Amino acid sequence: MATRLLKSFLPLLIMTLLLLFSGGLKESPGNMLSDEGIEENFQDNTVEDTLNPGISFVQQDYFYEDTVFIEIESDKPCQIYYTRDGSDPDKSKELYSDKIELTAGTETKLYCIKAKGYYEDGTETDTITHSYFVGKEVHSRFDTLVFSIISDPYNLYDYEYGILIEGKLRDDYIKENPHAIIQPPDPANYNMRGRESERKIYLEVLEPDGTAVISQKAGVRVYGGWSRANLQKSLKLYARKEYDPVNNKFRYEFFPYKRGGSGDGTIIDSFKRLVLRNCGNDNGFAFIRDELFQTLAGQAGYKDYQAVRPAAVFINGEYRGHLWLHEVYCDEYFKENYGDFEGTFEILEGGENYKEEDEDGANSYAITDYENAYSYAYEDLTDDAVYKKLCEVIDVENYISYYALQIFIGNEDWPHNNYKVYRYYAAEGEDYRQAPFDGKWRYLLHDLDYSFSIYGTSAWVDNLQKFFSKSGQMKKESPLFSKLMMRKDCREIFVKRTLDLINGAFSPDNLNKVLDEMNAARMNEQQRMYGKNLIAAWVRPSNLPQQIQVIKSYGSNRVTYTLGKYREYFELRAPYTLKVYPDNQGGVRINNIETYSEFEGKYYPDYDTVITAILPAGKELDYWIVNGEKVYDLELVINSSMIVDGNVEVVSVFKEKAENPKLIISEISSDGDMDYIILYNPYDEDVSTLGYSVTDNKDKPGKLILPSRIIANGESLKIIGENNMDTSGDNVIRAGFNLKDGETVALYKNGEIIDEVTIPDLEDGSVYTRDIKNMRFYELRK
Repeated sequence: MATRLLKSFLPLLIMTLLLLFSGGLKESPGNMLSDEGIEENFQDNTVEDTLNPGISFVQQDYFYEDTVFIEIESDKPCQIYYTRDGSDPDKSKELYSDKIELTAGTETKLYCIKAKGYYEDGTETDTITHSYFVGKEVHSRFDTLVFSIISDPYNLYDYEYGILIEGKLRDDYIKENPHAIIQPPDPANYNMRGRESERKIYLEVLEPDGTAVISQKAGVRVYGGWSRANLQKSLKLYARKEYDPVNNKFRYEFFPYKRGGSGDGTIIDSFKRLVLRNCGNDNGFAFIRDELFQTLAGQAGYKDYQAVRPAAVFINGEYRGHLWLHEVYCDEYFKENYGDFEGTFEILEGGENYKEEDEDGANSYAITDYENAYSYAYEDLTDDAVYKKLCEVIDVENYISYYALQIFIGNEDWPHNNYKVYRYYAAEGEDYRQAPFDGKWRYLLHDLDYSFSIYGTSAWVDNLQKFFSKSGQMKKESPLFSKLMMRKDCREIFVKRTLDLINGAFSPDNLNKVLDEMNAARMNEQQRMYGKNLIAAWVRPSNLPQQIQVIKSYGSNRVTYTLGKYREYFELRAPYTLKVYPDNQGGVRINNIETYSEFEGKYYPDYDTVITAILPAGKELDYWIVNGEKVYDLELVINSSMIVDGNVEVVSVFKEKAENPKLIISEISSDGDMDYIILYNPYDEDVSTLGYSVTDNKDKPGKLILPSRIIANGESLKIIGENNMDTSGDNVIRAGFNLKDGETVALYKNGEIIDEVTIPDLEDGSVYTRDIKNMRFYELRK
């Protein structure tokens, strides 16, 4: 047993020693988000409990239907002490002398076991930690992610040191201000910010079936503003080298639907920060507004939004209800969403007209840059030369899109608050490049709860008047937006972006569909929170369906309001109805909306609406049918001349590409000895492989010359790697090479490249597959 344990932990020992002697455990200075802004640069060389595991739990599963007896084994004789309440084990705790009984009852219970061994020579083992969910119905208990947060109660509930209570800071404040009316932001332990408020935890995250996807040391802080005073706290989780030099990130695809913004279709699976959010202002109401709008914003094509997912949360075995797991804006966010970079991203927050400075003033240079950029709001932006200068420092289209969304949802806690901007600063000697690495300021969606009638505001309330005046008067709520609206081109961008929202992701049909899906996904945990001292006493279960209906009603009414009010404000003609029927083999793009099914939306005839075809493999556009007439333009521009009785009807018709049929690369696996390439025939005619070759090195195009085969329509040829032993299936041949991430696979016909794909960094078990309807590649986990 000792030999087995030594072999198990030897690689970790060697890696850690190498890191120690190379200085690799230092956290390099960088711009990392804290609760409320850019986190202080922090270096800590401490490595805790990583070198001597020594002991281990025999029972390694997480779900048990029946009573289970936990055994602890050691590499050599020692005394083992353990706890069940999250407290750190030491010699004052319970001595392990026999199996630990965990009783299974009708309801699922979480036992958090910590153990530590002490050797006769005075040395000791690491603390080991494991979460055991035990209950007769444990395998049907969960349908969300499950978070088990384990920490010594001293870290969380101690009068002076605990971060989940009002504690000494609140009592001291009351003593100093005996007549004050206490407000949530007033001093309290849970209102501490920065690194001093971070506490050590052990984090385990499970999928609903009990599969552990995270098990590592980490840090936690209370997160948020006024909602810190809620019974149920929002929590921000930190992965750091000093907690765990190997697991220094949270490595898992928490949000499998979100792909990296670099365009390679890979799944985001690495995080330095995560937030478990209590819904902020919406806690006690629908518990879903921010999460819904973040999700819809992503569907609408807004680049910088937070992916979310429902989660059941436990702290030291105690159920803490449902919280929404959120992606966090930080350096790792930009890396995973946009690719590697050498410089730094600076994120500022506050209101539109002010930005908060770090305690040490480290972000003062960025604040100055932002203020200089914003100062163009006080110049004549109708002057094209001045406007051009503004566009060099602010992504104006991004800014206007940001305003279109915020104004539509009626966010009342913005733009004087919850306003986050970012820009990239290139490293020394590095050139600025494409967005977002171009040095322009852009806008992050953040805290969208205070919207969609959360406190009864009508969908018909005219909030646009706070930001825009037809007379050209500058509005104090947003000087820059009001000045931009003096430009005809900017008004057109704003109106078109709004139409993209209300005809697409925020249309009543789609909003209601997504809302119902998200509501159902969290309902199992949401229903369990009532009556458990997790939410305010005035909140009743019956409130929830009422609030869901409030959101749906507001969404429908808001579309009607917007179409009428914007027509009035911007002096537009009555909107027409556009109906589009894409060819069933592909899709269409209507301004910024992509659809593969029948579409209906409202548009103003004052602005052109542009429709383009999304072509599947082997097809090209034949023609459009517009109100019964054929149109052969590749890009269809809908204008007022096409409107008949308030309607425009469009059908797209595809045809076989006017070229010789050819194979395409449809899927690649670079997964070790399971690597392969799939070639696919999307054409109606058969394709002969005569003259075809495939390579993973374009300097050697004839690396694999394909044997003569006939590939019929819809059929494939599978090329397996040199060491791949899986020869199952039809049409399988072997290559004389293996595939790996970063290589470019090229397909040749008669010596000319006809298709090529660069393999991105794929997770083990993933394949890189092509959506034949739009020809885009994406990572697929199998």
